[in-house]
Amino acid sequence: MNGTLIRAGETVVAHTDIADRDPGVHPRPGVFDIARHDPAPALVFGLGAHACPGEALARAQFEVTLGRLATGFPGLRTAVADAGLDWKPAAPLHALRTLPLTWTADPGEG
Repeated sequence: MNGTLIRAGETVVAHTDIADRDPGVHPRPGVFDIARHDPAPALVFGLGAHACPGEALARAQFEVTLGRLATGFPGLRTAVADAGLDWKPAAPLHALRTLPLTWTADPGEG
């Protein structure tokens, strides 16, 4: 695997926080882009017999939530640059500790 020999019987642990982060498969994997249309399948939800039964619900909830935020609060923005986001170290899921936001009532003002 990527130049590392894995012998029969050796244990391999896959972490979901690195799934879908291969730049050779997913363009700009470290950038959150709500408009991304990535043709590669998402590994984080599993595949085949091991597919997450809640994938469709999770995707629908995410889409509705972000859509409502975008239309209800058009001036909502992150308050820090991507490099300033505070990620949880070695989390089972790639997750932020906090997401600082700022909101301008009239997005044309700022």
